Amino acid sequence: MKKYYLLIIFALIVLSACTTMPERFKTTPSIDKEMDEGLHRFSGYDIESEDVDGFILETCYISYSFASSAESNIPEAKTYFVKVAHMLAKEKNKPIEPIIKSMLNTNTTRNELDGRNTSFVSGRVKYAR
Repeated sequence: MKKYYLLIIFALIVLSACTTMPERFKTTPSIDKEMDEGLHRFSGYDIESEDVDGFILETCYISYSFASSAESNIPEAKTYFVKVAHMLAKEKNKPIEPIIKSMLNTNTTRNELDGRNTSFVSGRVKYAR
């Protein structure tokens, strides 16, 4: 019986690790609330580097989906990237150049156990001159 308890505890640890956002990402409550359609769960951003011309931004967007394809999450993840880029530029009082979504790098996976899609989107955000 003890063996089953250990197995259950191990399974819960593994499942909870699959649905959390990496610690390095900062959350964006205002954008999360705006984008929440009942299926969105976690999102965050990380500024990898910054210079006088702009910054490199990476976002993490995790949502639940009935669709079996992880790619179904990409449009929302790219929209989240753009919203975060504008939020950060506004905080710095600097306008940014238009972001071309097709130029953003994406890495998307799907956890079949809980139906969550995780998309990492990264790209350079350039300040307008």
